Amino acid sequence: RALNKTAQSAQSTAIKTIAQAIGTPQKVIKPFLSRRLAQRQQLTAVLSAPHSRRLPLLTIDPQARQNQRGVMVRAKGQRRQLDHAFIAVMMKNGHRGIYARKSGAARLPIRELQGPSVARVFQQPVVQTALHATIDDRWSVVLDHELQFALHQQGYRR
Repeated sequence: RALNKTAQSAQSTAIKTIAQAIGTPQKVIKPFLSRRLAQRQQLTAVLSAPHSRRLPLLTIDPQARQNQRGVMVRAKGQRRQLDHAFIAVMMKNGHRGIYARKSGAARLPIRELQGPSVARVFQQPVVQTALHATIDDRWSVVLDHELQFALHQQGYRR
């Protein structure tokens, strides 16, 4: 239980740090992280970012606005103008995105503009340092608490 609770704290820290690094809400990052819980047979809890898929730019900044020159996007707290880009609904399922034509193309082909992948940001030293600090801080506290709980369940008193 101590491993799983520490992994939960580490996941929360990872979500906060990645969201801050990308400049997006935390709820966007959460589905991209995976946590495998420790069990009696395998005393290892694993936190990973298995999806190498990049985040669509409109997911990073849902308030992006189209203007005459292109699209104005906020990334990492800064506003950026993407010339010749446009916001469109491209599929029947209603997927909205920020698109740009390939250079030199009059009409087609177009491609959706994307930001960084959560997996790549997860591997950056800033995120890894925050994770290790959280694990180091929480592990001893949670382990002591869980040991005291188990002893109390067995009838031992302090």
